[in-house]
Amino acid sequence: MILASYLSLFLFGIVDNLRGPFYSSILNEFNLSETEGAAVFAFASIFASLSSWTGGFLLARWGVARLLNYSSLTLAGGYAAMAVSPNFSFLIAAAALFGVGLGWSTLAQNLAVSSYAKPGKKTSLLSGLHSMYGLASAVAPWLAYYFLLESWSWRKSFLVVALLPALLGVVTYLTLPESRRRRDLSNSTPAVRLRGGVRHHALLFAAFMACYLLAEISIGTRLVRWLEVVHGIPTHEACLYLTGFFVCLFASRVACWWVAPEQMKSLRHFIVTSVVFGGLFLLLTLLWQPWAILL
Repeated sequence: MILASYLSLFLFGIVDNLRGPFYSSILNEFNLSETEGAAVFAFASIFASLSSWTGGFLLARWGVARLLNYSSLTLAGGYAAMAVSPNFSFLIAAAALFGVGLGWSTLAQNLAVSSYAKPGKKTSLLSGLHSMYGLASAVAPWLAYYFLLESWSWRKSFLVVALLPALLGVVTYLTLPESRRRRDLSNSTPAVRLRGGVRHHALLFAAFMACYLLAEISIGTRLVRWLEVVHGIPTHEACLYLTGFFVCLFASRVACWWVAPEQMKSLRHFIVTSVVFGGLFLLLTLLWQPWAILL
């Protein structure tokens, strides 16, 4: 079950980050403006958030493993529907379905590891789970680079990649016994009520993470397009920049994982330093050299 969660999140990262390199192709095929094209990503994110709210009901009805099965199939179905979209309206609807799969997958993956992992290994397994997305983020633009070299269209690329979560959903449905799909989650960690001061710091940290995710998503979905338009870099070469960015991002996460919390002088100091240097290198990218985005 834990292995299935790891594979699910890895494939989740592949399909999620493959959209950015083909953003220009989608704009050109449907004759969309930048604003209209952004709706493809926006609708997926909105429906991912909305679908996560249904998780409690679906979990009680299906169980963790079946939710993981169905989320993989929904993810694949939405991605395949995007690939065969005859018009922009259909593409938006397919992106919404894809978003539902994203929301269910995120919930199922984390709950599966939390409920099936041994207490002493839960934290490390959750950290490893989240690192799979970072690894997939680096692999996705490299796949796009290969597809573009082979002159694959974005439709063919999406269809081929959609087979992966579909296969995972079918295999896990057939191989996981029914008795394991209804694992009791009553031993899950109860909610913790935070005191005022702690709550304030938690909200600040949540705001920082929201800004971080916004920046990562913006780079992942727009970097290739920006390099094409501003610097005239071919799409397949621009994918290498995106691959390099995610490789360095993944390497930095691994480096931070090896640094024990007690070795950090201050979490606040660490966050501020990251923001300052991240902003500096972003300015260098915009004003001087695109390769600075790797730093």
